[in-house]
Amino acid sequence: PGEIRHPLTGEILSVDLERNVLIVTHDEIKDYMPAMTMEFLVNRGDAANAKPGQRIRAELVERKGEYYLE
Repeated sequence: PGEIRHPLTGEILSVDLERNVLIVTHDEIKDYMPAMTMEFLVNRGDAANAKPGQRIRAELVERKGEYYLE
């Protein structure tokens, strides 16, 4: 409830393990958001496994004005 979800594809530019944040340049999300570079909150395990340059497929979750990747 109160969430918007969309499939997302992109590339990780950097990883902030202290904040569990990925900087991702993502492809356009049709009818929702143009291609851009953004910070996304992720869980600790995803942050630990993420590597700059890695291509990803994820679910973008918008909740209360914040963006998460699952």
